[in-house]
Amino acid sequence: MDSIVDSGNHYVLQVKKNQLKLYDYIVNHRVSNQSIDIYQIKEKAHGRHATWNVKVYNTEDKVLQKKWMNLKRFIVIEKSVLQKGKPNTKQAKDVFITESVSYRISDVTCLSAREFAQGIRGHWGIENRTHWVKDVNFKEDNNGIKNDN
Repeated sequence: MDSIVDSGNHYVLQVKKNQLKLYDYIVNHRVSNQSIDIYQIKEKAHGRHATWNVKVYNTEDKVLQKKWMNLKRFIVIEKSVLQKGKPNTKQAKDVFITESVSYRISDVTCLSAREFAQGIRGHWGIENRTHWVKDVNFKEDNNGIKNDN
């Protein structure tokens, strides 16, 4: 982390549940604080109606800033998808909703929720294209290796 900031660069990093203290802190911060900016994306594609709410929160927590250099923002992405059919079936008469929340941290203070959303969505596109190549061209999903390493 220090090398990113020391080299004059910035970071936007996803926080996952295995980073329990940071994850819990952000979840609690989100509940007890107001966001400083919100951006909403609505899409209709592939029989789904998806809504992303991107919320940006300030943080000045000195303890977290020692571990996460220059930490200034939490980015919360709430995703809701309305889709016909039942999960994992082809029955189109029913409608179901899936919801998820993901969290990110950043040292960047000059971006709006919209700009964070565009950058994060752009990164998803890169990841999706990379996974497609690995899955299809290299048949990574068909790999028979079962070793955890």
